[in-house]
Amino acid sequence: MTAGTETPKCSAQPPVTSWPTRSPIPVSSSSSSARSQILESSATFNQDDLDVLLLDANYQGKGKFDKFKFLPSTSGTPSEAHLPFASSQSNGTASITTAGGSGLMDYQTVEHESFLMVAAHRKSRRLVYLCGFVASLTSILLGYDVGVMSVARKYVDMQLSLTSVQSEVIMGSLNLVAALGGLIAGKTADRFGRNRAIALACLIFLTGSACMTLAWNFRVLLVGRIITGLGVGCGFVIAPVYIAEITPPEIRGLMVSLTDVCINVGIVLGSVVGFFCELTIADDDAKWRVMLGLGTIPPVIILSFLRCLPESPRWLLLQDRVPEARHVLKRIVGHEQEAERELIAIEEAIQMERDVTTDWSEVLCPRHRAILLPVLMGLALGFFQQSSGSEAAVYYSPQILAEAGMSSTAHQSLGNIAICLCKFAGEIVAMLSMDRVGRKPLFVSSALGSGFFLVLAGASFQYSLPPSLLMTSLCLFMAFFSVGMGAITFVVASEIFPLPVRGKAMALAVFVNRLLSGMVALTFLSLVDAVTYANTFYLFAVISFISTIFYAGFLPETMGKTLEEISILFEKESAEHEAHIRHEEEAMQRRLAASDELRRAPTPISPLRAFRGEGAASASIAGQYQSTEHGKINEAHA
Repeated sequence: MTAGTETPKCSAQPPVTSWPTRSPIPVSSSSSSARSQILESSATFNQDDLDVLLLDANYQGKGKFDKFKFLPSTSGTPSEAHLPFASSQSNGTASITTAGGSGLMDYQTVEHESFLMVAAHRKSRRLVYLCGFVASLTSILLGYDVGVMSVARKYVDMQLSLTSVQSEVIMGSLNLVAALGGLIAGKTADRFGRNRAIALACLIFLTGSACMTLAWNFRVLLVGRIITGLGVGCGFVIAPVYIAEITPPEIRGLMVSLTDVCINVGIVLGSVVGFFCELTIADDDAKWRVMLGLGTIPPVIILSFLRCLPESPRWLLLQDRVPEARHVLKRIVGHEQEAERELIAIEEAIQMERDVTTDWSEVLCPRHRAILLPVLMGLALGFFQQSSGSEAAVYYSPQILAEAGMSSTAHQSLGNIAICLCKFAGEIVAMLSMDRVGRKPLFVSSALGSGFFLVLAGASFQYSLPPSLLMTSLCLFMAFFSVGMGAITFVVASEIFPLPVRGKAMALAVFVNRLLSGMVALTFLSLVDAVTYANTFYLFAVISFISTIFYAGFLPETMGKTLEEISILFEKESAEHEAHIRHEEEAMQRRLAASDELRRAPTPISPLRAFRGEGAASASIAGQYQSTEHGKINEAHA
């Protein structure tokens, strides 16, 4: 788009109406500083033009594009409108005055270049959405395993003659290994690139799924679960990193949250696949093999799309491949000048991170309270998320419903699907409300609701209530869990970790989270055998209620705050705590000094104690006292 200094020559046009000078109203801006750069504007338009005209104005000397509303004198408050340049009556001129300069713009030129910009913008956004969607599919791998194994487990146990302990190991091993896979994923992505790391995760998952499908005994099945767990752990960590680095800031939160949504989509998909396999396949051995074999389809889809996706520009810059990074940024931003600014911003961020790089000791043994508090809170978030029993409710829901008296296999599978759908619905509610309601209210309501319905689930077993009540309790438990603890845990964790330790702290939080998830799945049946279903659900309820205290009393609200503001919040609290400690130490030193002075000062002794010979120098004081008394008696006699 251009802004000239001469009025362009236009062909004959219909009569026009002049509008007085109006201050433009910013509609959107890619930077807050740009909004303050506009001073005034005046325009002459055709009568048939819209009351509100959106212009893409080029800040001269700044190269910054923005949109503004120009109000005619007859207009009231601004109304919603789109680019009116499709109208053939949009020819004319407008004078735009900015902090960088002023000039006249030809509407025909504006029309042409605006459509070019819109087309480039839409093309780049389509690419960004494709990148985010394909990368998010890696989360479906984890969700599909959770959903399908909840149905396939009973057929696996029956066909391979697994004991209760072996069944627990099969169910819990994937998440335990995924915790280790998450730790090695970061190094893999940094060395080989985000795209190749995602491809490697898909290949590992594909190999593990094939191994599980062809397993003929417990050991082979366990090897398949371990391999699959490595792939799940790598994809679980790498995909959000790639999405965050490939998407622009205004849609980054939405795109990153797709990973959580895809986990639940995978859970629903796995439970539905399991249900239809049960209905359509007669052979019990073929049922579970087909269920697990269909898990090879998502990684194949991801691998087929990865060839079309660009590498992360951040990783390219880390490898000093600047021309390639610039090319990728042009593709995902859609404008050369904006891509150049993004390139500079990423280089500055990389340099700052290199300046503040820390080792693992700063995460495992923090010396500063400003780092210790966020790390502890992040670990607590991961602990409470998995200790509420959500993994057990999904993995073992058919068996739980069967133990409650639901004898029909079809009804058990439908109940499992209903539980997964409620979990998915809770995730959607959280996505739509976390930036409106706030994080803390969702966490508190999630913990309270989860605890209440876990108590109701335990009571259903204790008092032999109808199975429908138990299924309703589990559905509502999963819905409340997903509204807060399920969907927002890692959103808040990524916000509260300080920049110097953010990457390592997130890796540690994911490791603890997956480790606890595996432990819950690994020990659920043994815990039930030891303390019954009712007491197991009561235990999960107690943990949920305890987490309410943490969410309400200790977790800060991060909605509407920048990462820098959140860091300052912890630094301020740390400074106040250190000031309090210094005050207490100074008070203690003053008390000790006063005590030393008292010990050094001579102890006052009463005449009576001195007369009795008590205390140091009592004899001399007693003699002085006696001589004084004798002197008074002699004076009285005289």
